[in-house]
Amino acid sequence: AAYTTLLHKYTGQEDIVVGTPIAGRPHAELESLVGVFINTLAMRNYPSSDKSFLDYLQEVKEHALRAYEHQDYPFEELVEKLNVTRDTSRNALFDTMFELKTLEQQKFELEGLTLSSYPLDNHTAKFDLSLEAIEQPEGILCSLEYSTALYKPETMTRLAQHFAEIVRAIAYHPQQPLAALNMVTAEEKEQLIDGFGNVGVLGADAVEAGALFHTYV
Repeated sequence: AAYTTLLHKYTGQEDIVVGTPIAGRPHAELESLVGVFINTLAMRNYPSSDKSFLDYLQEVKEHALRAYEHQDYPFEELVEKLNVTRDTSRNALFDTMFELKTLEQQKFELEGLTLSSYPLDNHTAKFDLSLEAIEQPEGILCSLEYSTALYKPETMTRLAQHFAEIVRAIAYHPQQPLAALNMVTAEEKEQLIDGFGNVGVLGADAVEAGALFHTYV
């Protein structure tokens, strides 16, 4: 809900689709099977300026629970059924992804075998923008993966700061409408008050590789 609130503030859109991976193991008999059952869900939500965050959060929860009920439905079949125009350079239904990883996914043991996560040095962005949130003892570690053909590191640093400000505003004022939730940092407020001076416009970077920015919220 916080992530789509951020996207709403950046784009002004009130109909936002975000992809999210799902484990694909809804039945107990699948728990002991080795293999990849992961599917992708297209989560459609409607963040509008006049909704309070708590009301919007409830909407997102209800939409998510309904989507989980259909997690076995293959993503490719959904795309075929919707008959959307295909473009090999883009995802058919969404341009941004959100993934939440809980603590139990970080490490687990089988008889005679211990498995833990291994950092992957990724150089290709799968989507225009992806947010990964990982539960850790000290908080939730958020990582942004983005296409450097579209965004500069400075842009993503600023976006990450705006996301942290929105989460902070939600924690203090969850009843506020989305329009009232602040995402402007103290430094930006000072610039607005004192004037920007000679600040250049950030252009797009032509590099195709993906990049990461990490922050705790």
